[in-house]
Amino acid sequence: MKTGMLLSLAPHLHDCSILFDDDGRVYGFHGSGRVTELEPDFSAVKKGGLDRQLFERGEETALLEGSAAFKKDGYYYLMMVSAYLPGHVRREVCYRARSLTGAWEKKVILETAFESYGGVGQGCVVECPDGRWRALVFQDRGGIGRVPCLMDVTWKDGWPMLGDSDGRIPNDVSRGHPDLSGIAGSDDFGGRELSLLWQWNHNPLEGAWSLSERPGWLRLKARHKAENIFFARNTLTQRMVGPACTGEIRMDVSKMKDGDRAGFAAFQSDSALLSVVMADGRRRLVMSEEKSVFDNNRRIAKTESVERASVPLASDVVYMRIRADFRPGQDWAELDWSLDGKSWHRIGPRVGMHFDWQRFFVGTRFALFCYSAAPSGGSVDIDGFRLTRGGDDAARTGRGGRPQGAHGVRRRARDDAVSVARAFRRVGTLRAAGG
Repeated sequence: MKTGMLLSLAPHLHDCSILFDDDGRVYGFHGSGRVTELEPDFSAVKKGGLDRQLFERGEETALLEGSAAFKKDGYYYLMMVSAYLPGHVRREVCYRARSLTGAWEKKVILETAFESYGGVGQGCVVECPDGRWRALVFQDRGGIGRVPCLMDVTWKDGWPMLGDSDGRIPNDVSRGHPDLSGIAGSDDFGGRELSLLWQWNHNPLEGAWSLSERPGWLRLKARHKAENIFFARNTLTQRMVGPACTGEIRMDVSKMKDGDRAGFAAFQSDSALLSVVMADGRRRLVMSEEKSVFDNNRRIAKTESVERASVPLASDVVYMRIRADFRPGQDWAELDWSLDGKSWHRIGPRVGMHFDWQRFFVGTRFALFCYSAAPSGGSVDIDGFRLTRGGDDAARTGRGGRPQGAHGVRRRARDDAVSVARAFRRVGTLRAAGG
């Protein structure tokens, strides 16, 4: 682990957006319309520098945050999300002024329900290499979490209108979702390094996982003491995708030892688990729900676990599948098992998936896990992960029957996303910053 020295500790600037001005000065826009000048090296707030509230909030009496500041054609622009204002959905508002110490104007630049989810959250705009302006904002969509939303920007009377020129997004559900290759997808675990599709739930525990000990398989070991999945440090996760998706694995459990628990989960603050449980030399396939209970310090104080169903497991190999639906009014996961990957059996009830900003503050994820209440030396091997999206069986099996990457649809959406990504890589030259 690399160590370093803390040179300075700046005060908290909530949802801060950095702007590099033309004269070399650096500002942080934060809170609900406040600007604070920073030292050029970001070491501290600049003594004697600009520090002021830019404007009165007026009708914005509810939540106003998520600053995104940029400069264009002599105007300073500050975008924020306006939420929970009576009579309005979450909306994007924009303020502008010729000078940081001058008078500021305001305009609502996006206000639309957008597929019944109640508006969007904060984001930013950027000029792309093709000369077009686009906005990237997020939207809370229930159990799937916060979803990036890419949209065109129309400049109208010097204002960046999001969606159409009136700040609205047509509810056109005929348009396909973009390709998510590189963000979420299938994995045959055939590489030397773990794919960037995956993220560990904790800092990874060295020696508790391997791609080389059994080539083409992911090995997870019960090397760290854990009472439940929330504290199992070698839990490997990948985000689920909407509007619906299915994840499938094949797992060899022949090396498990008494006390081990290993399997596949719909992982969230409240999780649904399909586990192989080893006790007294016998294995059971168990479907359970685990709920995290947080204390006042935002830490998990305890968990509530309920076993919903179980069946004996004599086979050394078991297939597991999680089906999730995040369409409006759904937000659920169902768990299945099989001994041959063809004949599937539902186990346990449908479980609701919830996005909770007061606990994990992330969307639902697929999770592969192996842990024990007492380190046992047991392990499991996983022969690939297969992701399919909605009803489109886009992931095809590759060598050895293991799944290959899932492919999406809608070339235009993909090309737009690539264009925005390139623009953000050069955002320093555009003097724009995201919130």
